[in-house]
Amino acid sequence: MSDFPVPPFYKGYINLAGSGNIEHLLLENRKDILEFFENLPEAKWLYRYDSGKWSVKEVLQHITDTERVMAYRALRFSRNDKTPLPGFEQNDYVNALMIDHLDRKSMLTEWKSVREASLTFFRNLDPSLLSREGTASGNRLNVELLGKIIVGHTRHHLKILNEKYLS
Repeated sequence: MSDFPVPPFYKGYINLAGSGNIEHLLLENRKDILEFFENLPEAKWLYRYDSGKWSVKEVLQHITDTERVMAYRALRFSRNDKTPLPGFEQNDYVNALMIDHLDRKSMLTEWKSVREASLTFFRNLDPSLLSREGTASGNRLNVELLGKIIVGHTRHHLKILNEKYLS
């Protein structure tokens, strides 16, 4: 990875992603998330470990939404779009959800589609474009960091799900 300065908010996610090729990291991460959610009992999908905490369904949709946003940012930056991009408020996104009627198969199909799109994007991206930069949420980021944020963000939530929702 380049010596690009990592914004503090994203440091934890980027560290969780580890090093290596973005495509490889996304594939490895895909295996982990599918293993978790495909083996999660149906009864756990609406579980919240505490009052006011997200349900497992909401966590999965949040992971999906965040990947969409980060991949969109990577697309814009890779195309040399210098327009500063706004942030997104994760709690507003989750509060706007109406997903209780969705079954887990449908939700996993959506996540797999989003991940496949991310994989295709990064797979087809010329490596020289990974260093292209832009501004999102008031932070300078580059395409490579956005790929790592996708992976690290997912790992962060899988860790929480394993610690707080399955114990």
